[in-house]
Amino acid sequence: MTQDFSGQNLRGRNFKGQDFTGANFSYADIRGANFTDSILIGANFSHAKAGLPSQWKFLLLAFSLIVAFFAGFAAAVGGAFVGSFLATKYEKFFTYPGIFYFIACIGFISLLVFKEVKSVFTLSMGIAFTFVLVLTFSFGLSIEVAEPVGFALVLILILAFIFALALALTFAEVVAEKFTFAVTLTLCGSAIGLLLVTFGPKFADVRAGAAIGMLFGTYSVTFISTYISWRAKAEDMRFLWLKNLAVEYAAIKGTYFQGSDLTHANFTKATLNNTDFSNANLTRAWFNKAQKLDRAKADNTILAKPLIRDLLVTGNGAGKSYLGANLKGANLIGSDLNSANLKGANISEANFQAANLEAANLTLTEAIGTDFTSAQMTGASLEAWNIKSNTNLDNVDCRYIYLLESSKPGTDDRERRPNSGEFAPGEFTKLFQEVLTTVDLIFRNGVDWKAFIPAFQQVQVENEDTELTIQSIENKGDGVVVVRVSVPPDTNKEKIHREFTQNYEIALKAIEEKYQAKLESKDEQITVYRQQLEDSRQREIQQSSNMEKIIDILAKPALNVPVNESEVQAIAEGPTAVNLVILTLISGDFETGFPFVIAQIWTEDERLPTQHPGELPPAPYLVDFYHLWHSQYNRFIEVEKKAARMQKNIIQVTNASEFTIDKLAEELEEKLNKWLNAEQFRLIDRILREKLNRYDEVQVIIQSENIDVRRLPWHLWDFFKAYRKAEIALSSPFYDRPLRTAVTRDRIRILSILGDSKGINLNEDLQLLTQLDAETSFLVKPNRQQLDEQLWDEKGWDILCFSGHSSSEMDSSTGYIYINDTDKLSIPDLKNALSTAIERGLQIAIFNSCDGLGLANQLAQLHIPQIIVFREPVPDVVAQEFLKNFLTAFASGKSFYLAVREARERLQSLENHFPCASWLPVICQNPAEVPPTWRSLQNP
Repeated sequence: MTQDFSGQNLRGRNFKGQDFTGANFSYADIRGANFTDSILIGANFSHAKAGLPSQWKFLLLAFSLIVAFFAGFAAAVGGAFVGSFLATKYEKFFTYPGIFYFIACIGFISLLVFKEVKSVFTLSMGIAFTFVLVLTFSFGLSIEVAEPVGFALVLILILAFIFALALALTFAEVVAEKFTFAVTLTLCGSAIGLLLVTFGPKFADVRAGAAIGMLFGTYSVTFISTYISWRAKAEDMRFLWLKNLAVEYAAIKGTYFQGSDLTHANFTKATLNNTDFSNANLTRAWFNKAQKLDRAKADNTILAKPLIRDLLVTGNGAGKSYLGANLKGANLIGSDLNSANLKGANISEANFQAANLEAANLTLTEAIGTDFTSAQMTGASLEAWNIKSNTNLDNVDCRYIYLLESSKPGTDDRERRPNSGEFAPGEFTKLFQEVLTTVDLIFRNGVDWKAFIPAFQQVQVENEDTELTIQSIENKGDGVVVVRVSVPPDTNKEKIHREFTQNYEIALKAIEEKYQAKLESKDEQITVYRQQLEDSRQREIQQSSNMEKIIDILAKPALNVPVNESEVQAIAEGPTAVNLVILTLISGDFETGFPFVIAQIWTEDERLPTQHPGELPPAPYLVDFYHLWHSQYNRFIEVEKKAARMQKNIIQVTNASEFTIDKLAEELEEKLNKWLNAEQFRLIDRILREKLNRYDEVQVIIQSENIDVRRLPWHLWDFFKAYRKAEIALSSPFYDRPLRTAVTRDRIRILSILGDSKGINLNEDLQLLTQLDAETSFLVKPNRQQLDEQLWDEKGWDILCFSGHSSSEMDSSTGYIYINDTDKLSIPDLKNALSTAIERGLQIAIFNSCDGLGLANQLAQLHIPQIIVFREPVPDVVAQEFLKNFLTAFASGKSFYLAVREARERLQSLENHFPCASWLPVICQNPAEVPPTWRSLQNP
């Protein structure tokens, strides 16, 4: 069972070496926790807070501030000493110790500024070494040079204080973002030093020189140190070592992930300052929008490089250079790498799902085990990139690519594929699936076949367990010949290429030596032989078409790979009964949880309900993940140009595919059930299963005013997998039974409104409704007055069916129907007419259109008995199929709820082309009303 630590206080806990595969640490406080060498595969640390415990943060900050204060003080006093010396004995500075000191200081500054210092020990040893040099050089000299030596030592101290203060300022920023406060304290220390110099008797005779020296010392220490620290903070490569030192020591008491396995771990929006990731396995760990990751220790991981770390956090690498970068195992889902330079980069095992790699340079990249599912790769340069059978190229969005990074000499030819036009769907993947099982041997100056044949045969001998065959030989022109060798999928292609190249060079050299021997045998014919040599080699190169011998020796048939297919299971039917469950989420939200959840249960034999309390824990990640799925689904509807019954603009997001949406849907289902399986809610789940028979019909109504609750795909709750005759509905917590006016009707009356039909086919809806045994009136693109008059009809209506375009506001508070090409109405616009229709017997409202939760929310205020809407944009084919299946099932005698479930589940057959189609229809129920049957509508 997955361990759940979400939202818990885990400060200082020791989890060293433990297995937390798939554990949930979201929103947990893990400051000071120790996960060293732990197994955290797939663990969720989203929104978690890592770093230093408060007491250590205070102590380290206090230490750095004290150092800053005394550095400022010492700078002022030391500067005053230097100034007083120069004011009275400046001539002694030009003795040998003074000159040597000056040279040593210049060298010392150069060392620190232009070389990387990797530890405090190295810094300390550099300072000490300079001290020793000055003292040693001065030893044995007359007493006259003692003062210059002292002067030199004071200046060296000031220099040391510059870097000590720079480190302290950087430390204050890394630990607690108190850079400005630390600078202020430094100036306070200098001010106190000023007072000491002003009133101190030692400087009474040289106050002017001392004051100038003090100002010089303060400037040297404070301003230079501040500049160095500021540049270190900005990750200037000259001073990055300083920030690394601060980060290293600040992480000593922080959160430890040292050596842990964080494969597929999720650190989305986690706070990660003062955290130690040294030597951790971060393969496909997700750092999207992680905070303060630049203050984490990341030795021997891909986070160590600022450029790569920023890419992992922001997902924005468009136009940037990652030449030769180590991106192995990087999680870059949805990242923007348009026109990025990834030449020679190691992107093996990285995740580029739905990433934008258009016009990117992937020349010579290592992409073994890389996931490019649904990536955009139009215009990418793929020269000599290394991919294998475990490189995933499914659903790549690509119109064309280039096989060469640069154009051939004197041309603009970069080997575009396809040569003209664009790839048809799936052609890109097919092209490189072939590349996965081939090695290209490229000869830019023609092929010497006398060298080729023994070289290739030698490779076959050296790799006798690997089947190597010549697949094709292509003359590209300008002397360029490509020999394509077919290899098994898991072959080390780099090894085959390297061995052939070595053998070919050896064979060429042997042939060259043979001709050279002929030339040397007769000096008088040297010119003739050279010409013969060149002519002979050119003839052999031109004979590339004469390949019968090579084919006889090398050619063999290729292999085919079988494709797995999924299986479909039949669903058994059982006896029918009627039971009702109303699940009310009274208060709360996903940030704080729902502390009051009430389950009311009516069974077939009980007229009064039983009532059971429970609660649901915080789950902000669930809402975040729903919105991720929602945006990808909307993008799919738009990008794939699926005709949807929606007029409003769909939000622009990254590219999507059926694969991406299906994967997100699976994860959303997993997260929803994880939430509903929480300990606090498990009592309600158990009672439901005890009281309800799995073969009985069950109506489950979710009551909540929280829009995020209403948006969730509740039908995915594990409960409904066991209860095959249960169906979900939504309801407002406030409802009433509307007043009824006795109206007698001989037949079921249906009012069909066929609204704006731009881009969709409403004739199918019209045909379906025409076939019913009912009196159906059709309003085709009516104006507001015509619709209003029909709703006021004295005979009343049993069913209202709107077909066309509709939409809802972002918060689903308001919905709109587009009744014709120009007019849209909200439910309040029809309030009086609809209220009258409900009083005269309107039982069911079907909105066979997009995004209907806003419509349902407004209709619920009129206490209409039953509503069916689509919760998201719905493709035209899906809307038609649902209406057909629902009306068929309902008219055949099935209950309202079972007819909806059957029609909804039958949409699954369309999900190869319309992912999550079976998620879309949902009932919105007035719990004060009993759902009708077709017969009850016929005989009211």
